[in-house]
Amino acid sequence: MPPPPFARLLLDEHLHTRLAPVLRSRGYDVVTVSEAGRSGSSDEDNLRWAARGGRTIATFNAPDFVALHRSFLARGEDHAGIVLSPQIPFRTARDRLLRFLREQSADEMRNSLFWMRGDG
Repeated sequence: MPPPPFARLLLDEHLHTRLAPVLRSRGYDVVTVSEAGRSGSSDEDNLRWAARGGRTIATFNAPDFVALHRSFLARGEDHAGIVLSPQIPFRTARDRLLRFLREQSADEMRNSLFWMRGDG
């Protein structure tokens, strides 16, 4: 079965929890770490869990996830992508994630980092 045209997301604990229902209301497949029953799990375990489910993880925790990305690639371990952002207000995060979901496919995100920057 081919991957969906847009990335499926796992929202890290650092992101605004209100993002998930807003993104789902627009038709996107989004789950939070908490909804997945993964609260308290390590970043590495959550990245692995997301990879097994074909989910790109979105986070404000850039330093840890950049290091994890490098570590995964060095070991030849795949992940489904990481979306990084500095801490930004809810509306800005919503707009940037919506733009990301419109513009980046699941295939493009495989083993990639994407920085949410810029307007909207």
